Amino acid sequence: MIVKNTTILSAEKATEILVRNTTKDYKKRYIYLAVILLIGITTLIIGIGFGETNAITMGSIFMAVGIGFFFYIIFEVNRVKTRVIKNNPEVTQVGISFNYTFRENSVAISAKIGDKTKNIKYTYLELKSIKEDFEGYELIFNQADSIYVLKEGFESKKMEEFFRKNVTTTKKKIKLIK
Repeated sequence: MIVKNTTILSAEKATEILVRNTTKDYKKRYIYLAVILLIGITTLIIGIGFGETNAITMGSIFMAVGIGFFFYIIFEVNRVKTRVIKNNPEVTQVGISFNYTFRENSVAISAKIGDKTKNIKYTYLELKSIKEDFEGYELIFNQADSIYVLKEGFESKKMEEFFRKNVTTTKKKIKLIK
């Protein structure tokens, strides 16, 4: 079944979604930070326990790098909104309009920003995850490509159910986020 959806995101909503997704990417870096600090702490403890100055030095270096990386991440997370606005000036000033056509195995997207139109097509085999919130669905195809579909853009609840059926044909589950 073919399902159509028209999603119009205001400049504020588009900026909010872009900032949220970009912030998520930066917060994943905390995993690397934890690994660096764990290596540093372990090496430092072993060095102190055995009285090895080389291990103490290496542990201290890892700890210093970890602490520096921590402050770098905080600095970058605080600059996300400014960077999003700088890199996407039209979207953050005008907003964006999407016309989606969901088929059984793919989605065709016509995105309009101001007077520019871009057509994109994805298959559901490329779909990595599906997230649902109060207002809509976020379909993530890879780290850089995700689309946001407003629930109010469907013609009826029945069309939304067909959409849900179409996007879950590859056995991907819809995760509810609050």
